[in-house]
Amino acid sequence: MDVHVFLIKPFMFFPTTAVAFYGWFEEFGVSYKVQAYLLQVHYVWIALSILFLFKDRYDCIVHQNPNRKYKTIYYFANLSFCCLVIIPPYVEKIDEDLEKSKIISQHPLMPPRFFASQTHIVTTQIALAVETRKMQLRTEISLILQTLIPIVALGVPVIFNSVLMFLGIYVQAVNIFTLIVLLSHGLTSTLCIIYNYQPYREYTKNLICCHKNQIHVNSIPHSL
Repeated sequence: MDVHVFLIKPFMFFPTTAVAFYGWFEEFGVSYKVQAYLLQVHYVWIALSILFLFKDRYDCIVHQNPNRKYKTIYYFANLSFCCLVIIPPYVEKIDEDLEKSKIISQHPLMPPRFFASQTHIVTTQIALAVETRKMQLRTEISLILQTLIPIVALGVPVIFNSVLMFLGIYVQAVNIFTLIVLLSHGLTSTLCIIYNYQPYREYTKNLICCHKNQIHVNSIPHSL
């Protein structure tokens, strides 16, 4: 994580490809394309490391004695491919002033740091499909809800009871209600996840429908 936190220290302007660099590499005059490339490689290697970890666990359990030479070649080939396949966008020549003006026309509420000298347009070779944008929006809404529900369910009752205690007010019904809210945050979060994520939602529907069909079939009398 030192590459991300100290050496590059990026600030990304989503949903554009503009990135501001505030790390040591920027102070030393390293090209922003090199920094962006190293940043992407850094993320790719983290993802591959997690996959390799699970693959190693699987090999140790299933194969007992995996071929280490094969594993080394396999890992090296994957890492090399991931480093090479993301090079083409970074050799593109970009007119940053023109691209920034296009971004401003589409997103006029950019923060002041967007116009700083540390902000660069990494690439223009990006095109998101409509479905991809909708999926990103659904994911963002789901994350907001998953974060908001525990904050509201746990924080509001505590703050409300603290205010009542400070004022010397005691109402049994209010205490019971706040306790119910506190205890229901787990169920509410689970229902929110099931509702917002389509795979969970479809699985739950299939589970309920299959269970109903099974009950219906079992309830039919069998005549001789």
